[in-house]
Amino acid sequence: MYIKSMVLDGFKSYGTRVEINDFDREFNAITGLNGTGKSNILDGICFVLGIQGKQVRANTLQELIYKNGQAGVTKASVTLTFDNTDKKNCPIGYENDNTIVICRQISIPNNTRYMINGSSVNPKRVSDLFSSVSLNVNNPHFLIMQGRVTKVLNMKPHEILSMLEEAAGTGMYESKKIAAQKLISKKEAKLGNLKDLITEEICPKIEKLKGEKEKYLELQKVTREAEHWGKIYTAFSYWSLLQKVSKGEEDRNKKITELEKGQNAMTEKQNEIETVEQLISEIQLAMNEESSGKLVETESKLAEERKNEALVSAKYQSEKDSISAEEKKLNQLIKSVQDDKNALKKKEKEMSDMDKKYEKLKIEDEKDKEAYVSAQHKFQAISAGLFAAEDGSVGTLQDQIISMKSQISTAETECKQCEMKLSHIKSKIPEKKKLMQQTESDSGKDKQLLENKQKELKRLNEDLKRLSYEEGAYETLDTERQELLRSKQNAQSEVYNLLNRDRAMEFQYTDPTPNFDRSRVKGRVARLVTVKDPKYALAIETALGGLVFNVVVDDENTSQLLIQNGNLARRTTFIPLTKIRSNVMDGRVIKTAQNLVGKENVFPALSLISYNPEYQRAMEFMLGNIFVCASGDVAKRVTFCPEIRKKSITLDGEVYDHSGVLSGGSKISTAGILGRVQQMLHAERTFDSTAATLQALEKKMATLERNYNQYSELKHARDLASHELSRLEERLQKTTFFSHKQEYEDLVNKQAELEQKIKECKKIVKENAEKVKEKESNMNNIEGLRERELENAKKEMKRLKDKADKSGDLWKQKEQEYETHKLEINDLKKAIEKGDENVEHFKEELNQVKSEVGKLEEEARNVKERVRILEADIKVQKDVLNEKNSEIQRHKKTKDKCQIDIKKLTNLVTDIEAELKNVEKESETIQEKITQLEEDHTWISSEKSHFGNPDGVYDFSKMNPHEVTRKYQKLKEHRDKLERTVDKKAQLSLRNEENQFKEAMTKKSIVESDRGKLLKVIEELDEKKKIALREAWVKVNTDFGSIFSLLLPGSQAKLSPPAGKDILDGLEVNVAFGGLWKESLGELSGGQRSLVALSLVLAMLLFKPAPLYILDEVDAALDLSHTQNIGQMLKRHFKTSQFIIVSLKEGMFSNANVIFRTKFVDGNSNVTRTVNRKN
Repeated sequence: MYIKSMVLDGFKSYGTRVEINDFDREFNAITGLNGTGKSNILDGICFVLGIQGKQVRANTLQELIYKNGQAGVTKASVTLTFDNTDKKNCPIGYENDNTIVICRQISIPNNTRYMINGSSVNPKRVSDLFSSVSLNVNNPHFLIMQGRVTKVLNMKPHEILSMLEEAAGTGMYESKKIAAQKLISKKEAKLGNLKDLITEEICPKIEKLKGEKEKYLELQKVTREAEHWGKIYTAFSYWSLLQKVSKGEEDRNKKITELEKGQNAMTEKQNEIETVEQLISEIQLAMNEESSGKLVETESKLAEERKNEALVSAKYQSEKDSISAEEKKLNQLIKSVQDDKNALKKKEKEMSDMDKKYEKLKIEDEKDKEAYVSAQHKFQAISAGLFAAEDGSVGTLQDQIISMKSQISTAETECKQCEMKLSHIKSKIPEKKKLMQQTESDSGKDKQLLENKQKELKRLNEDLKRLSYEEGAYETLDTERQELLRSKQNAQSEVYNLLNRDRAMEFQYTDPTPNFDRSRVKGRVARLVTVKDPKYALAIETALGGLVFNVVVDDENTSQLLIQNGNLARRTTFIPLTKIRSNVMDGRVIKTAQNLVGKENVFPALSLISYNPEYQRAMEFMLGNIFVCASGDVAKRVTFCPEIRKKSITLDGEVYDHSGVLSGGSKISTAGILGRVQQMLHAERTFDSTAATLQALEKKMATLERNYNQYSELKHARDLASHELSRLEERLQKTTFFSHKQEYEDLVNKQAELEQKIKECKKIVKENAEKVKEKESNMNNIEGLRERELENAKKEMKRLKDKADKSGDLWKQKEQEYETHKLEINDLKKAIEKGDENVEHFKEELNQVKSEVGKLEEEARNVKERVRILEADIKVQKDVLNEKNSEIQRHKKTKDKCQIDIKKLTNLVTDIEAELKNVEKESETIQEKITQLEEDHTWISSEKSHFGNPDGVYDFSKMNPHEVTRKYQKLKEHRDKLERTVDKKAQLSLRNEENQFKEAMTKKSIVESDRGKLLKVIEELDEKKKIALREAWVKVNTDFGSIFSLLLPGSQAKLSPPAGKDILDGLEVNVAFGGLWKESLGELSGGQRSLVALSLVLAMLLFKPAPLYILDEVDAALDLSHTQNIGQMLKRHFKTSQFIIVSLKEGMFSNANVIFRTKFVDGNSNVTRTVNRKN
């Protein structure tokens, strides 16, 4: 069976239908230029045969369709017509068909169809057809691709033996042997698993289950004992709880008696306290009538004069400090202006430097963009088939080689020139060095001074770096301090002004006891209240009335201490937080009022103020039962509503009382006081905050001052040393020594440059020589080189793009910095102009402040004298009051003793009440336990009458409760432990494990029997393999020598085992010329070695010839002179086989009977047929 014709339609490069007719029965050749579709004809044959993967040079079936289905062609088909007239070698089942037409068709997306003689069949049917005529598509030895001949050249002896085994068909024997060995391994592994199962699992499990059975029996016994002792334990617990209930009732009655006795004693002490308080009130009333009015008036005057004294003194001191501060600030301002001028010079110099850097960045950005464009051109050139040189230019490899050789010549010339210059310089250096040494002594002193000054300057710079101080830090802090001093003085003046206006708001007292805690005195009510919205301020002030001047304290003891020993300047009413009762209207009343007049017209007074939660009781006491209303009509309706009846106040201060009292129409004495108090509190907070900040700042300045002084000294010394160093350097540059030294150093530097240049030239020569060699080598593999160059160019283009983007970003960033610098210079110029104006302004203000200080000093002396006179008058009045205070103190001691007794009785009663609650709670707990036991153990109700009976089962007098408990707990723990570990199904599991043991032993016997049979089969297969291999070796060896001697007359070839070994250990190729055998194939030329490999491949194929052979450019590695005899060889040795060969060498296809030539026309491949007249 051989191919008569084939049709390609839409397959690879054959976009249109192409018929190839009249294939020769023996020798057909296909030739044509690269890319015209000659190998696609072989791919089409392999496609029909069912060969998959890379043999048809496609990753997916869609790639086999013309232009991947993107050119309007959506399917591809290949049809082969076979001559089947030779009935001896025809496929099974096709003896009656003289022609067999096989077609394979694919279409998008991945639909495949096979047809034989027009009927659709499955791929297996086609594979079986070809296999029946020795065309095994799963192992296509009839297909010889380009690399197969080259691969044979590098084969080792055992690989050549593998080829022989494949040709002889002993691979089937070997596969069966391997399968048998794998089966033996599996059987041995299974046998080992069975042994492990028996020894490691089944036997231990049987032993374990026997032990579990014994534990189960023990569990049953322990459970019975635990139930017996558990019942006794429960009965004893129940009986014990009953005893505790009886005792608890007795304790309760006893505590109730003690409680009644303590409460009676407390009542008696309270009555005694009330009597003493009455006496104290009468004495205090007499004291107030006699002299309190006058004392309050005098103390009020003293307080006012003291405030005036403090205010005048503070103002005088403030003005003095202000003069000092203003003078310092003036100096600082002058220094600041000078610093700005210095900074302006520095910024202008930096601006000049920045111009150069900005221009440099701009140039670099343009260079990077040009490099990126160049890389794009390079990539496009390589894509077009050219190659990139090292300098970025593109061209052919030959052009690059010529360019590199030119560079080598240039570098060699430049190297020689540099060597000549170097020789001249080396001769001049000793002469210059001698002149320099001769004049060195003249400048020795200046040189030493220069070195010393350089060391000094270096040391000063290092000292400045080590000093942890930033330039200008101290001056900045000092400026902040002056600002804070002014803010503090302003806040202090505001506080004094507000205090003078409302002196009654200041609560002054002396500590009544040593170390008195002043946090116990909260302050006047007006200072504790904040009105949320100013429009409600008048209403809240009216509601509070005189209460705004009351003082809130923590308890009544504090108020008593202040009254007795606080030296109060006026009569004061106190509100003790622990003594007053809060009085807040019910939420339902609030809701009724809001429903009556609307939420927007009536508000509880408490909701309109904010305060510290600590003062809530005081606020509820004062405002808890008052409404604030939007108008008089609203207030009247709310006040006199029967369901409300609460006091109401309008926004204008009118008061409505449900008792019938109406007030309003005149301005109250406290009008606006809450607003002024809030101003005062805000001013005090501002003063405290500013003082704290100022203190912290001054502390920081004190810490920094030492470093500031050191820095100033070091900076001055450094500037002086730098100036002296510059003068020394200028003087040295004018000396003869310095001139000779400069010439000498220039020559040495030039020598180093020339030596470096010589190295670079030699490097260029070496690198270009290597590159020339590399380029000449690449000429032989131009396709692979093009792919690598294309990939490298792509990467370089991406790198240069990233670099260009980065340069552009950096340039834009520096452009922004440049503009910012310009703005800073303009700002400095404006600041200098403004600073000069401020200096003049400060000088004028300073002169005005100095004139005011003298007046304030005289006023301070006058106020001080008035304070002294008032203090003497107050002392006389207080001596009179102290006598009355002594009598009050005696009564207070009696009251304090009663209060201590009440406190002790209160604690006692509280303890008794707590103990009584504990007794009652314990009784309830015990009763709950009794009930729980009766619910958990129903047998208690029937047997509890026997609990504790003598000589009975529950005779607890003969039992040790602790022993019963211990024994029950021990049995219970033992039972629980056994229940966690005992397997109650152990008996059933034991039977299952014993059955499993018997089954495993049976399987073990079967596996051992199978293993013996398999070993016997392997021995038989090995013997058959040896016989078949020897027969194949003799036949292939004969054909190998015959084919090689025909292809290369006068030569011989054979396959022989390595020295001292058998053919089963491997085979080597031996070649002889003129009867002289070569020691290795390395002595042969490349073409001769390729002929050896091709002869060996053909000899292997000849062992079991197939009806069809396909050779794809197998002569690629052969010399032209060696291809001429291939046609004769094929006709002589392969008389029954059809050959289809793709070749580019005329020596090969000129021997073919029929030549098919491919060409590319209008994007499609075409084929023309030529009959070789020579044949």
